[in-house]
Amino acid sequence: MKSPARPGFFNNFRCNNGTSIAYTYDALGRISEKTETINQNIFTFGYSYNSSSGMLETYTYPSGFKLKYVYNQRGDMSSILGFFGTYWAGLWSGSHQNQRGQWTSYGGPSLFNTNFYDDYGYPTRTVVLNLHTKAFAQDYRYGFEPATGNLSWRTDALRGLTESFTYDDDDDGLHSRLTGWSVNGQNLAELQYQANGNISRKTDVSAAHNSYH
Repeated sequence: MKSPARPGFFNNFRCNNGTSIAYTYDALGRISEKTETINQNIFTFGYSYNSSSGMLETYTYPSGFKLKYVYNQRGDMSSILGFFGTYWAGLWSGSHQNQRGQWTSYGGPSLFNTNFYDDYGYPTRTVVLNLHTKAFAQDYRYGFEPATGNLSWRTDALRGLTESFTYDDDDDGLHSRLTGWSVNGQNLAELQYQANGNISRKTDVSAAHNSYH
């Protein structure tokens, strides 16, 4: 059941098990508070907004822990701070964006990420550095088909694993349905489809003589 406080505003939602969610709005119609009631326990979340940009500025959890969001001149979130009782500390911060606005370097207290993109904006590599040990925590490589956007392969360079993917040649030319998946050349699954697009067979869960539904 919902009870709008005013036309167009969702105010309250109740389930027959006693669970409910209630919303409070500010003068501009933005959510300022959300209250969840579960098993007679009340959990309240708070929202506040930047007076100049109108962007979400703080988010408060029922425990009282608070997040603060900082934005750059493009309007993109550039850092997240956490409030630890008496002080704010950085949890995430973006260092550099490319011309598309994609973050190419960002990190937090323990890990630093560097992302590489091709000319079409598809990721080609993601490297994660452990700032404490100075060792790589992740090193992923990617290959996309520019015409379709399908992921052709991805490699976990640290573990020496490469997944490869194949797609169908459907009539609409989108080549959007996955037909094969292999790891380091070993075929792990093949998929077949019905005329309506539903999966008819998937070899990792069905044998050659039966169907997968």
